[in-house]
Amino acid sequence: MQVFPLNVPHFLLAGFTLYYKRNHEDWSSVNLWAENSSYTVTNLLCGNKYRMHMRAFNQIGEGIPSETITAKTNGSGRAPCFRFCFHAL
Repeated sequence: MQVFPLNVPHFLLAGFTLYYKRNHEDWSSVNLWAENSSYTVTNLLCGNKYRMHMRAFNQIGEGIPSETITAKTNGSGRAPCFRFCFHAL
């Protein structure tokens, strides 16, 4: 997922929280600071669907969530999935 930093003062935008989950699992999250332009989600399993959405945050709190996207890793089974094996559904 590519994150494009906005040209706004840091008191308005501190960063983003990326929420992601595999089917039937609890949501995981990671904070991405506004200076970051990309992030690689690791430990994905091949042949599984994942859901993701983001929320911006600052010192006041979190904003509304983005649209949730669904994507599936290539392959099958429960083997670890290598980088660049993700495609959107």
